[in-house]
Amino acid sequence: MKLIKRFILKRPAEKRLAYFYGMVATDEQVWLLRDENGDMLLFEDEDGYPFVLPVWPTRSFAEMMAANLDETFEAFNLPLSIFLDDLIVDIENDSGAISIFPNENDTIIQTRDEIKEMIRILYQAEYFMLNGELYHKRNRIFIELPEQFCPIMSNNN
Repeated sequence: MKLIKRFILKRPAEKRLAYFYGMVATDEQVWLLRDENGDMLLFEDEDGYPFVLPVWPTRSFAEMMAANLDETFEAFNLPLSIFLDDLIVDIENDSGAISIFPNENDTIIQTRDEIKEMIRILYQAEYFMLNGELYHKRNRIFIELPEQFCPIMSNNN
């Protein structure tokens, strides 16, 4: 299992973004890191923001990042509703943003509105397509698709 997780972690930021949303829409939680004082891990001066809050789709991915840091951090989860309606509001009020599923090389920075829109879309779909990959929300699998392929998505309204 660790081999698969290392493979996912090394994928480009756009692929990790799709994996993140598939997991979060299914599990309805995000994972963060905090130090022994309870302070959350923040990255400073990222992509025009004074700081960003990194989030991961599972405990194991957050712990993999924590293992590579100089300080000691522990993984903890937040329900998606608290993350969207409380934490991100506070982050944006302080001029920050969210770093989605970062690794040592890259990440995608998103705002609350972008995150909420993606979650809204995923709640309505059984399948979703992002960056040329078809994802099945419940089974957490993805299928590489040719760029020209555009399937009709099922919708659970």
